This record gives sequence, C-alpha cells and structure tokens, in this order.
Amino acid sequence: MGSFGYNSFTDDKNKGPYSYCSVESFDLPLMINCAGCVDASLPFTTNNAQGRLDTYLLYVTHGNLCIPDGEKVINAPAGSVVLFPANQPYSYYYSGGERLVYLWAHFTGSEAALRAEQYGLDYFPCIHRAAKNNHIPQRFQSIFDAYTKNDRFRDRELSALLERLLITVARATARGGAEYNMLSSSIKYITEYYNTEIKIPKLAAIEHLSVSRYNFLFKKQMGITPTRHILDLRMSCATDLLRSTDLPIKQIANMCGYSDAQFFAKTFKAYHGLSPTEYRLVT
Repeated sequence: MGSFGYNSFTDDKNKGPYSYCSVESFDLPLMINCAGCVDASLPFTTNNAQGRLDTYLLYVTHGNLCIPDGEKVINAPAGSVVLFPANQPYSYYYSGGERLVYLWAHFTGSEAALRAEQYGLDYFPCIHRAAKNNHIPQRFQSIFDAYTKNDRFRDRELSALLERLLITVARATARGGAEYNMLSSSIKYITEYYNTEIKIPKLAAIEHLSVSRYNFLFKKQMGITPTRHILDLRMSCATDLLRSTDLPIKQIANMCGYSDAQFFAKTFKAYHGLSPTEYRLVT
C-alpha cells in the first residue's frame, strides 16, 4: 500500500495496545481508539462488511478515494471529509495513478453521536468539502503527538484534541467556510495590533481582496464591520485596565491605541455611556 501511520489508544485494563481498535466505550464523552495516516501509491481496497463499533473520520489530503454507495461510486477528492457511523458496513478503494494520502481517526464515547449532530457532520453518503488552508492536518498532528506521551493526562488530552479536531472540521466544511477561512490572517493581525493604527486597505491586502469584498466577507463572518471589531477590542482592553489597575487614563488610552486622551475619553463615553473616570468609580 505504501506508508501506514498508526497510533493506538491504550487499554487501561490490559495495560497494552488494543489488538484491534474497533471499540465502543462510554468512559469518556469522546475517546479516540486509534488514528493515523495512509500514503498510498499502489491500488488497494478496504471492505468492512460488518462495520465498526466506533465512528470513522477520514480526511483526504491528496489524490482521490473511491467509495461505493450501492450501485454507484462516490469520489472523495482532496479536501473531502467522510464520516462513517458505527455499526454500518463500509468500503472504499484506490485505483492507483495520482498518489493518495488521507488522515483518519476512529473514535467513540458517550457523546460521539451527539457531537456529530451538533457540529453538522452528516454521515456517509454525505461527502463534506473542506475549505482550503484549513487547520485539519495540524489537528491530526497534535493527536499523533499526544500518543507519544505516557502519563495520566494523555487520555484526557486526546479527548480534548478530538473535540478540537471535530470543531475544526465543522468550521472548515460549513457553508461559506472557504470564505471565512480566507480572513483568518487579517483577524489574527487585528487581534495582535488592535492598539495600533490599522487601515482597512491593509487588512484587505493581507487577504488579497478588494476593500469592498473584504468588508462584505468580514461582516458576513463576524456580524460587524472591521472598524467596529477593532473598536470593541480597544474598549474591552480599556474597561479591563480601568477595573484592574490604577494606571492614569492617559496611559490607558495610549495602551489601547489612542494617542489623544481626550479623544479616547469621548469615544469611551459614546461606547459605554460613562466617561473613563466615571466608569472606574462605579466598577
């Protein structure tokens, strides 16, 4: 087949790896039984006529996976996310040609089915299409890294990492996800530099968008304009500093991105209905 990365959950009763990882458990809300990566250049077929006791999540990063569905075959090209439910037969194959790479995880838990429903992750024959430049591979890598640990926190960490993976998959495959993920760089920039002068054309340039397109997508994703988002961050910083420190208001204004303390006070009062001094007295 090629390379086959495999990481197995540990059976606490037997103190060793499962001889197979098709396991149903309700010990945790979410629990990864095993996870790994397949990198194939030769044709192969997987056919599980009995199905698994756990849920099977598969993400194609390169090539095309063929999945039979009755008399038809569904293609799962790069960027596809497939979720096979527990206790249902499944099969898939790779015909060769372009190299196939996919990441996979088998998971169970008392809330496994509920999480899939909450995050809008429909089971096969639905094929989810993930936005480009998503963080799904990084989430898988975090899971692989966690398997190398052998302390009392590892299983809980794996459970938390699985939750993050499912959330990341849900975000990447949600309607409009491709557009939303395009803005991650500029949103990160705003978060880091909100207390400096930020021009909207600069943010649009970060995402390689026109200003009008950027403003449209930002409001669609965040529910507010970029300017309002920057203001909200500055005012949040200001209120925190007013409540938790005795710093002079002029210094707080500067720390929140305002070189003019009077303009800061005017903006703060318009936002909160109280001047910075009044706000400090009542909180």
